[in-house]
Amino acid sequence: MLPSDYRIFDSLHLVPAEWFKREDVIVEKFLPELKNGMYCLRNYHFLGDHGWCVLRKSAHPIVYAGTASKSEREEVEPHPEIIKLTRSLKFDYGKFDYVIHNNQPILLDANKTPGAGGSERYFAMCREWAKGIHSYL
Repeated sequence: MLPSDYRIFDSLHLVPAEWFKREDVIVEKFLPELKNGMYCLRNYHFLGDHGWCVLRKSAHPIVYAGTASKSEREEVEPHPEIIKLTRSLKFDYGKFDYVIHNNQPILLDANKTPGAGGSERYFAMCREWAKGIHSYL
């Protein structure tokens, strides 16, 4: 799905009634994380007990690499509940996308096969992941 495929309605009553009957559509409440007027998304990449969490910010409500401001990206500590969730869902390796809404972490996506990149930041993340191998030895 492309980010342009996501729709945000001002009210549940504005969602087309037939969408609730479709098996290919998920309707859920929009729970954004906002900081200084920017929408936020947290990406937690991890291997074992080591990980790397990045906070992305965007003027667009659907935050992804194409809408996030490169200058509004920062490394942050992952929320402790998200770390617990990786264990309870039995994920050893992956990427969790989440937001903090009303001080609660909301998991949006859990991915066992995160994509790769070629940037120096990605290589630094790989070095951090590598430390997670030790938790299996």
